[in-house]
Order: sequence, then structure tokens, then C-alpha cells
Amino acid sequence: MIELYDNPVSTSAQKVRLVLAEKGLDFKSHVLNLQTGEQFAPTFLQINPSAQVPALLHDGHTIIESNIICEYLDDVFPEPPLRPTDPYERAVMRGWTEQTISWCITMINNINVGIVFAPMVKSQKTPEEVQAQINAVPNLTQRERQRLLYEEEAGSPYVAHAIQRYYEFIRTMDSAIAENGLWLAGNSFSLADTSVFPYVNRLHDLHWEKMWQGRDAYFDWYERMKARPSFKQVIGDVVPPPAIEFAQKCSNDAMGQLQKVFDRL
Repeated sequence: MIELYDNPVSTSAQKVRLVLAEKGLDFKSHVLNLQTGEQFAPTFLQINPSAQVPALLHDGHTIIESNIICEYLDDVFPEPPLRPTDPYERAVMRGWTEQTISWCITMINNINVGIVFAPMVKSQKTPEEVQAQINAVPNLTQRERQRLLYEEEAGSPYVAHAIQRYYEFIRTMDSAIAENGLWLAGNSFSLADTSVFPYVNRLHDLHWEKMWQGRDAYFDWYERMKARPSFKQVIGDVVPPPAIEFAQKCSNDAMGQLQKVFDRL
């Protein structure tokens, strides 16, 4: 039995869900409400002291960190393989997956919190409850960033920096796909594609077309990803449409502040 502690809207959890779907693996999902702070519950902190989803339970073991979970699944369930056999292409693949950990997660969190979560949570909770949820973040650096995002929302420089970083990332992706073939690590579909896709897909949910305007190789890759059955199975049919619609509304509401950022791209 595979058990996954996650949330279908979480980009990091979607990364793992895509791998499970590509391999045709059944799993039991324990969905945590990240907006109400269920990730800070003592029972979950025993599973992952970092208070982050996803976390995988399998064969008596607990595996945390999304990239490690994905490689674990490819080791234990090797068919179909999701890592290139060629050493160089495997290194290229890891170059993409490493970026999802080193900065993609943080930058998408800046966008999610500043534009969507902060105004939503602040409309539902007292200032004291909001502060308590921020204080529950175990990592001091992350906690202080969250505090500023809740205070400044879409006007935060963290949001502006995230938009700029993703704009440059899509430009890099476009060049790599145009040069390498159909997929990020070459002609073979791999963990590079399943890992990166959820983060850029969130930008599509927000209808930020300027981010990929004129990037034909990237956009063709994006459409190929959406056409895969795994997308429909674990994202398209699972993420509630009202969640996407609400995010789009928040983005539209914030565009007065965001437009100057997009104008600089």
C-alpha cells in the first residue's frame, strides 16, 4: 500500500502524483488542508517535521521531499522508466529537477501566498489567528518571508522577483526544448518533465500569457504534457475548478499592482 500525504493543489504534491499516474500505481491519499494549517498538526509533524507535503509511506518507510520521492518510486517501480539511461541525459534531467527544489518551490510559494492565500486567509481569520499560523512555520527564513508576504500581498518584492524568475525560466525551457527534442532532458519523457510541469502550470492557471508569449517550443511541450493521461488523472480531473477560478480572480484583482511588473518583462 502506497500512502501519500498531500493536497491536490500543491505543486510539489502534483509532481509526485504525476509519477504515480505515469506508472499506473494506486495510492491512498491523505489530503491536508494547507490553508487551515493541517500540515502543522502534531500527527503530521511526526511524519514530516518540516510541515510540508508531500510525504510518502510505503513498505514501512517514510520518504519526504518530492524529488526524493519521485526517484524512490522510479527505483521501486522501474516500469515505465522515468530516468534516461544515458549518463549525460540523466545529469540533464537532474539539473531540471534540482531547480524545482532550489528555487521553483519558493518562487511559486511567493506567488501563491502573495496573490491568493494571504488575502483569502486574512478574510477568514483574525489577525491573531493569521499570526499564529505564520508562527507555526518551523523554518525561520520561510517564516519571515511568509510574514512579509501576508503583509504586502501582491505588492511584495518577493512576488515581483518570482514573476521575473519564472519568465526567465520559461525562456530557458523554450531554448532547451527547441535544441534537445520533445522533452526537457532530450527525446525521452522523464522526471524532468513531471517535476517542472506543476510549477509552470500554475502560471497558466493564472492566465499569465505574457510569460510564454512567442515561446513556441515551450508551449508545444506544455500542450504535450496536458495531453498525457496522467495530467487528466491527477490534475485536470482532481483540482477543483472553483480553486482555479478563485486564483484567477485573485490575479485579476491584483493586476493593478502586478501590471508594472509585467511591463518590465
